[in-house]
Amino acid sequence: MSSTLAGVSGTNITVPFTDSGAAALATSLLAGLTTPTFYSPNIVTPPPASATTPLLVTSVAGGGSVPLIALSSTGYTQLININTSTTSVIGGTGSETIISGTGGLVFNTGGGSDTVVAGGGNNLINTGGGINNSAGRFSTGSGSDTIIASSGNNTITAGTGNNLIATGTGNNLITSQGADTVIAGSGRDTVGVENAATVYGGSGQLTFIGGTGNSTVTAGTGSATIFGGAGGGSFSGGASGSNIIFAGDGQSTIFAGGANSLAVAAGSGADTLVASAGNTTLSGGSSTGDNTYFAGSGNGVLIGGGVGNDTIFAGRGEATAFGGAGADTFAFFSSQTSGTSHTILIGDFTVGADALVISGYGVSASSLLSSQQTGNGSTTLTLPDGTRIVLAGVSSANTINNLSVG
Repeated sequence: MSSTLAGVSGTNITVPFTDSGAAALATSLLAGLTTPTFYSPNIVTPPPASATTPLLVTSVAGGGSVPLIALSSTGYTQLININTSTTSVIGGTGSETIISGTGGLVFNTGGGSDTVVAGGGNNLINTGGGINNSAGRFSTGSGSDTIIASSGNNTITAGTGNNLIATGTGNNLITSQGADTVIAGSGRDTVGVENAATVYGGSGQLTFIGGTGNSTVTAGTGSATIFGGAGGGSFSGGASGSNIIFAGDGQSTIFAGGANSLAVAAGSGADTLVASAGNTTLSGGSSTGDNTYFAGSGNGVLIGGGVGNDTIFAGRGEATAFGGAGADTFAFFSSQTSGTSHTILIGDFTVGADALVISGYGVSASSLLSSQQTGNGSTTLTLPDGTRIVLAGVSSANTINNLSVG
């Protein structure tokens, strides 16, 4: 695929592309340009005839590299690159448009709001170096590209290669089409993934929208909103809390992160949801899978299972757990639960369907049952460390036929 621009003497200049989206963007940009000026490293470049006159970079005889082009010294704000080898360009302080083919491009912005469309090859687009870039639009093809957006509010579309995208202080919109790595910064970044990606959050607000593959998202010190998409993966909320995380349709593992976070299972996969040290809600949502929930060490943990046969592990904090439909297992392992005297309320324990597992406490079934206290239609069991298990709606623990004590 390619985009064309009218040249001199009725000829057309063809810019090759490997990505249809980048080609479409380039075509729309080329429509506003006039006949280009040919660039030669051996002669002085004449000034542009108008603001819409682009500078055209072609291949050097013998396949050599084009010397570094500083746009600010040429007076041009539009550049078309059809060189078959890598071309290096430094932008000026204004807003430039760079349309590059498949030969590869190294572009360092000089400021302003730049638009860069790279058709293919391995490209480097850098807005760093202490330059204040107000905004940029960057689109690449099927190569393995590096895009560093240190400042500004940028729109980034990375093609189908293995790309590295790093952001800084701005608010960025990122579309990942390849097997990409994204490192978010201190602004508000939104990352949309078509396939699978590895995403690291920074100190800002991260929003992730998953695709069809299994992605890994690790939020940083900020907070995160994560939608797993059609795939699955591993999703970790930010340390500052107030995270909202929805699992993908495929098998997912969620670490809720800081306090006041919400983690929701989805799809038919067997999801694993892990609470943090703060107040956390773990929900089965619309999931039909057999999920596993870990209450963690925080107080105020609320667990609501789905329709599957779920396993819920108590933690070291106060928690309320509902298994939902299905045959659910409520597990109390001393390695995860003991050490503090706290209360776990099981709101919907169903005798005959659900199971209660006590492990590592060195207590027998008879001694555990002898600790029970009943009242108001509920039963409370007390473990040796003082942990209390409240079975709402169960009149006597003696009726539990799925009790395992070890």
